[in-house]
Amino acid sequence: MTAWLVAGFTPGALFSQEGREKPLALRIWDAEWSVVGTEEESGMSLSDWQKALQTALITKPPERVLGIPARHHLSNLNGKWKKAVESGSPVPFGAASPFDEISLEQTKILFRSRMVRMGCLDATVAIDTRIDTPKVNLVIELDPGLRLKCGSVSVTSDGSGLPDSELTQITQDWKGWEGQWLDLDALDRMRTSSASALQSRGWYGFMSEHLTLDVDTTGSRSTGLVALQLHVLPKDLSGTMAPHKKATVNQVRVEWRPIEMTTMEERVVNGIQWRVPTGRDLRPLQHQLQLKPGETFDPQKIASSRQAFRSLSLMRQVTLEIEPVVDTLALKNTPLGVTIGLEPVPKRFMRVNGALTSRFAIGGEVLLALGNLDFRQRAEKLTLDLQAGIQRVPYVFVETDEAFNSRVLSATAQYSAMRLIPFGPDRFSRSNRPESRISLTYRDEVRPEFGRTFIQLGLVERFIENQGTGSKLEIRAFEVALTSSRLEPEFENELNLLQSGILTSSFLPRALFASGISWWLSPSRKPLRPSFRLHLEVESAGALFHALDPRSPVNTVIQTPSFFGPSESINVARYTRWVFDLKNDWQFRKRTGLHSRCYFGIVASSIEDQSAPLEKQFFVGGPNSMRGWSALRLGPGSSTNENLNVRGDMKIELNLEARHYLNDWIQVATFVDAGNVWMTREEENRPNVHFEWDRFLSEMAVSVGGGVRLDFGYFMLRCDAGTPIRQPGKQEPTANGWRIHPAVSLPF
Repeated sequence: MTAWLVAGFTPGALFSQEGREKPLALRIWDAEWSVVGTEEESGMSLSDWQKALQTALITKPPERVLGIPARHHLSNLNGKWKKAVESGSPVPFGAASPFDEISLEQTKILFRSRMVRMGCLDATVAIDTRIDTPKVNLVIELDPGLRLKCGSVSVTSDGSGLPDSELTQITQDWKGWEGQWLDLDALDRMRTSSASALQSRGWYGFMSEHLTLDVDTTGSRSTGLVALQLHVLPKDLSGTMAPHKKATVNQVRVEWRPIEMTTMEERVVNGIQWRVPTGRDLRPLQHQLQLKPGETFDPQKIASSRQAFRSLSLMRQVTLEIEPVVDTLALKNTPLGVTIGLEPVPKRFMRVNGALTSRFAIGGEVLLALGNLDFRQRAEKLTLDLQAGIQRVPYVFVETDEAFNSRVLSATAQYSAMRLIPFGPDRFSRSNRPESRISLTYRDEVRPEFGRTFIQLGLVERFIENQGTGSKLEIRAFEVALTSSRLEPEFENELNLLQSGILTSSFLPRALFASGISWWLSPSRKPLRPSFRLHLEVESAGALFHALDPRSPVNTVIQTPSFFGPSESINVARYTRWVFDLKNDWQFRKRTGLHSRCYFGIVASSIEDQSAPLEKQFFVGGPNSMRGWSALRLGPGSSTNENLNVRGDMKIELNLEARHYLNDWIQVATFVDAGNVWMTREEENRPNVHFEWDRFLSEMAVSVGGGVRLDFGYFMLRCDAGTPIRQPGKQEPTANGWRIHPAVSLPF
């Protein structure tokens, strides 16, 4: 019973008379838990009991972060807590519950009921209060008494129709409970699990209701054991008890349900019924369907087919209907009909993205995507991405206080289809949702010291090898690209003074004939457990071209087409590029997580005294990299020449970030970034830019900082601030103050 421990305080004092009775603002402020007996007697510690019973505590103390009930104080300041108490409505989430004797009595009943279901038949619960107006502290004492264990387990199956092999499997699964602590809730979950396992093996319609469990407690207080008897019941077929039967998928039907008036037609292909718009190409859709008429019912195949259809960008909604065609005692198997309904999205779409940048001064960029889905009725997608960015940056070699309008203009046309090669849907069975992409990109950059034009044509073949492990493979069959540079005289003179053939070659026009392969591995995440995502990439350029061309690689040149500007002779690039990108996520609490990234990249040119093209090199700095520096303002190595803003042939970067959600849409983060870029070959005129094992640790730059993110679900706005704490080569940090990086989405 409730004990009033404050001197002179009685339940009647909860009300004051000022014209009418008003309850005092008493609230549950804390809870002290204790358990009678030892952990060995019940198999549970004090924290285990708290975790098991916490959800049954109706009146709760406030949620605390680092010991501070911030949510309660906030609701108290804005008046929401008082308003909720006066109106009798629930208090704000995370705030303290108002004191209520009836709720405490209900909590005691719920506690004991839950403890009884966990095998503590003689459990008792005492809840006292200690009051320090307006705070009420709960004193909870649990006495589990004798907790029972499961003894013998037997299975009966009269008339169920299950064969001996299935009954043996069920018996083996349930025998695992012998000697375990009794837990009726866990046993109920076991019933559901057993029924699901039977359905996955083809026993359509087998539900947890067909498994009943008897718990015999006779003599349990003396032995500490209860006997379990599992009954496997037959199914109810039109009021008649009938044995269970495996099911066979006899009919498969796919219905296209357009959002606008469309002429439809019925087709039958390989025994599958299709209702689709007239003239529609079925091959891309057939790739998604893993069902065949006559196969044994397999819920995993049905679910995979539905998920494959839902993954199509063309689909807005996919429905699934499963029903027996006809079911009588005379049939050996239960015949099923499966109907998949496809509801497409509108064909045309437009997306706009944008962000602020702060390399030297505030600027911005915008990305506009225009697209047409299914423009030839083949589940195809044609998109046009337009990007424009502008930023005010200072001149480097010109002595003036004026700034330069640095700009980037880019356009990409991309065609995506489920498969360009017209093979049948039964080919390449291990490849799920195959996709082909052809893209044409034109990009033009104007910087203070140079301009750069890049045009590219590429073909990518993508396969999802294993949906369970998130394994995805992309084969870049070919990439053909041409680059052109426009160097300012001052910048060209600076390059000549450095006398670095490797650096100078970075800005030379180049022809790229490349191919590559990328692999992603992203296993499914488990709640409160660490997970990882891995990306490996290999790219090679020029090897095949130089093998076919009799000239030496250094002398292999081609003429640029006239539409690229004045025709000129440019070298064919020859390089190999590797990327290793590992990301780890550990959401150890519902709103708090630790996230890290390890990135290693290297590109090597096989032509002496030449580097890889500028677009294939690496850089650090900016909103998604070393956030204590602006983009291109760090490295290579311990070089102090910041004027050129060049990239490197090798990149090593480590990032560690702690993220915490203050509520459902505001996230705060703190981070540490470490890394740099290097050249792969030693240069006489730039002695500190190449990578060496004995000094690379001293050339790892380090920055720290924090940020705030606004999570709107479909996109996230982010603003991070970082500052250097360690400069390469043991130099003092040269960046002035903090770097502010507004951006969209997470950095990794």
